[in-house]
Amino acid sequence: MENERELLGQPIDVVNVEDINVWGTLPSLPLSPQSSFKAENGKQIQSTVQEDNLIIHEITDKLLSSDRPEVDDKDNVDDKEVENSRKYIHFEVNPEINEMVSLWCGNIAKIGCEGAVVSCFEMLRDKQPHQASQFFRAGGTPLQKSVFDSYRCPTGDIVALQCTKLPIRHLLLTAGPRYNPKYQSAADNTLFNCYRNTFEFCLEKKIRTLLVGRLHNKTKGYPTREGIHLALRTTRRYLEHHSDRFNKICFVLENTQELSDYQEIFPCYFPRNTKDYKLQESLPGHIGGPYGEPQHYGTVNNFIKANWSTSPESLAKKLNVTQSNFATMKANPDSIRLSEQDAQPDIYNQLLQWSRTEDLSPVAKCRAVYHSGFDKSGCPVIVCVGKHFPVNTAEHIVLSHCVQVMDPISTKPYVMIYFHTACTGPRKDINLIQKMFSYAPARYKQNLKTLISVHSSKYQKFQTWWFTVSKAKEVKGKVMQMSSLSQLFSLIPSDQLQVPSFIIEYDYKESRLQK
Repeated sequence: MENERELLGQPIDVVNVEDINVWGTLPSLPLSPQSSFKAENGKQIQSTVQEDNLIIHEITDKLLSSDRPEVDDKDNVDDKEVENSRKYIHFEVNPEINEMVSLWCGNIAKIGCEGAVVSCFEMLRDKQPHQASQFFRAGGTPLQKSVFDSYRCPTGDIVALQCTKLPIRHLLLTAGPRYNPKYQSAADNTLFNCYRNTFEFCLEKKIRTLLVGRLHNKTKGYPTREGIHLALRTTRRYLEHHSDRFNKICFVLENTQELSDYQEIFPCYFPRNTKDYKLQESLPGHIGGPYGEPQHYGTVNNFIKANWSTSPESLAKKLNVTQSNFATMKANPDSIRLSEQDAQPDIYNQLLQWSRTEDLSPVAKCRAVYHSGFDKSGCPVIVCVGKHFPVNTAEHIVLSHCVQVMDPISTKPYVMIYFHTACTGPRKDINLIQKMFSYAPARYKQNLKTLISVHSSKYQKFQTWWFTVSKAKEVKGKVMQMSSLSQLFSLIPSDQLQVPSFIIEYDYKESRLQK
């Protein structure tokens, strides 16, 4: 067994995740020669210290103090105090769930488990965060080759890697959000998707023990406490729904400061006794949905405060609601559709104004839409890379960037190339391109010489066909589907195209498989 768990040629000590209890101690492990003990209030806590920083740090004084009674002492709790705290109880005491969750501080690559999830950056070939780097160094060449082949992890999604030299079966990489206070709801939803996709993968693969690293990355600016609240809340909700599908979920932390932060918030979501209910007063204003998903009610609350009055009639007038609202005849649908078409130029002008006044450099760096050379007849070529479209950026910002690139080019015949390479499922980028053509003036469709779609899936082909039939009949005869770059280079010289490297690699692999 030791030979199977060698990391870079050196044997390691593997800790079984099911031996770690709720506060990170190891009651079942033998003491090492460097063992140390700490006693307070008649209680003794075992803590072993090893040179490789594997063993857990001592439990903080806060968790050992007398105001943290054991579960058996709940008879001594003041009934009146518990009754007063009932109004903000969201998470009940559940000893079964509490036994499934634990904290650990140390090297995540030295814990035996079925699965582990750690944070990573979008480009997997870049330098990765500390916990991901620990796995990459320990996994050796096979794991590094899998990382090199995966190449990229979309924000909020997961990449699953098979492990042969590690004490785990599945290593999950997930790219957390980059935090911006202006787009807080988008960042919260993306971080929730990281945890949701991880738990759904575990349910699908029947993974019963899981290591969870810190998924809200420090370098991306996500607030520490908000990230901990979301992590513990989502874990609690999933265990409430699927307690029979998990044996142990262990949060693995890098240092004592992170451990202290988790220990402070941990009892709010996993109370050990009725006295812990008092700690739930410090929970955020929203406690999420059935699975812990973020729910932002700020816009609705502000509207109610601004429009609420003691008279229901006055509120009905502000909302333009009458007593016979459902009995009134609606306007002609054709006239509504025509009026909406008349409003499209106003939307385009607004996007054009934003493209000239807003700072769109972050979107431009993604290289999702850009001008790339000319075809053989001298027409300019616009390239759209589906995988590079920013997921967490506001829709009007991305559309403004598209208008910024295409507005000066669409005054004369041009060619558009859309790369659907390595894209799966319904895509936001396709909807954005269709919206841009819907909002844009008629010259966009009239001057479009050819729309070339490369490496298209069946769903994307159907979506393009439906758009050309229903909303852009002028483009229907201009669409071309191509399955390889060699076909594309027969129309456009290769020296005129700036194609991302992952598209070239994908095309090379596909061409070899076809041979």
